[in-house]
Amino acid sequence: MHAFRVSGEYEHGELKHWSRFHYEFICDSEDQARERVLSLLGSKHRVPRRDIQVTEVKPITAEEATDPVIAARLQKGSA
Repeated sequence: MHAFRVSGEYEHGELKHWSRFHYEFICDSEDQARERVLSLLGSKHRVPRRDIQVTEVKPITAEEATDPVIAARLQKGSA
């Protein structure tokens, strides 16, 4: 079980404003984490994939996780 933090920005609105995002996921690979964020932003904010720029996908530990659910699942999985 691996956790990844995906960071980047997406363009939205009539003024084409850029917004930053940071999400944490438990996935098997970096590609799967990238796909989940593209899917999430597309469904939640109606952002086309071409308007999403993923700048970083990095593995994280339970201590680095900011999401308490992710941290708990990582700690439970390592025990």
